[in-house]
Amino acid sequence: MNIVEYILSNHTGEKEELRKDDFILANLDFIYTNGLTLASAIKEINKMENKELWNRDKLAVFPDHFTPNKDIATANLKKYVRDWVNEKQIKNYFEVGDVGIEHIQFIEKQFVEPGSVVIGGDSHSCSLGALGVFSLGVGTTDLAFGILSGKVWMKVPKVVNIRLDGHFRKPFLSGKDVILSLLGSIDISQINYATLVFSGDGCADLKFNDRVTMCNMAVEGGAKTALFYPDIQILDKIGYKNYDKKKVEALCAAKDYDQQFSFDLDKLDYQIALPHSPRNKVDVTSLKDSRILLDQVFIGSCTNGSLEDLRISAKLLYGKRRNKNTRLIIIPATPNIYKQAIKEGLIDIFLEAGAVIGPPTCGPCLGGHMGVIGDNEVCLATTNRNFKGRMGSTLGKIYLCSPAVAAASAVKGYIISPEELER
Repeated sequence: MNIVEYILSNHTGEKEELRKDDFILANLDFIYTNGLTLASAIKEINKMENKELWNRDKLAVFPDHFTPNKDIATANLKKYVRDWVNEKQIKNYFEVGDVGIEHIQFIEKQFVEPGSVVIGGDSHSCSLGALGVFSLGVGTTDLAFGILSGKVWMKVPKVVNIRLDGHFRKPFLSGKDVILSLLGSIDISQINYATLVFSGDGCADLKFNDRVTMCNMAVEGGAKTALFYPDIQILDKIGYKNYDKKKVEALCAAKDYDQQFSFDLDKLDYQIALPHSPRNKVDVTSLKDSRILLDQVFIGSCTNGSLEDLRISAKLLYGKRRNKNTRLIIIPATPNIYKQAIKEGLIDIFLEAGAVIGPPTCGPCLGGHMGVIGDNEVCLATTNRNFKGRMGSTLGKIYLCSPAVAAASAVKGYIISPEELER
């Protein structure tokens, strides 16, 4: 039995073991969503005859996409959601000032333990796989159904093991480089609707934020979701207390897979995803002579707005100044991360470097606000998608990278590796 079959078998109430391609109705441990997707789900719920919620204490709402409101339309949408939340007495609602990017703040709140089943109203809800949680991003109908029933309907996905061999050979390599390289090198037909399970000796090089990033971006290759085997040492290091040691051991014992691929970290270089796909990856060294000039650099989002990401960025920006022709926007993922960044002096470093610091929000990642790009502008971002028009104008170009590459490039004004800045 693989880890997905093990988890889902414990959430169906059936005695028989599940297998790949079985259709099931799985019991949920928790549901979370943002303001945009909840607004759509509320409209679906209002069409139902029975509007009684499954469990108001097992629903968390993070209005993170436009924080604060950017215009009248978003203000009215937030009010619509807020009124419903108050009517239904949803206690896990996080208002502006308390809200962070949903996937990161959900982990901070420690709502679930490894081995849980969760749905989120956002495609990147698979981020929770870093905890060993089976978490799915769902659409409006499934979200509404889950809120009312506490269940999710699905086909049991196949499990593809990505074995990470070797170790990082360069100082600023990260999980972002791993996932960009993987997405650009694997045959996506092999992972379509699959759960990616990362394992191998190379996992020792990955910090928790790296694991979040890798699980987050698995959907960019067509995977259903992704997860790591829960690592008690890493859980303890980040202060995650909501786990049972015996349950973790049982999860880690489920080692069967439908398919396996190996990925060599020894050969990894810093990665860039060229416009207009996260899969369009190249080594940053291949761009050395291109001097791709940057109008904007954005460090943040659910992929790379963690405290560790900010620390790496600050290390490279310390004592330096952004290029005069390049805007630098930095957004911590949650209020707690923002507070700690202030305590550690990271925000001072960013301000001295000429960056503007935004409140925790998705913001420019989806072309929402606080960093929308204009016609023919070029942005280097630590986000998860660089589709045409994703961050604003359809005539703009978005390149994806790690925080280290982003920080170094902001100083030079064109794309470079962090080691070039260090020399």
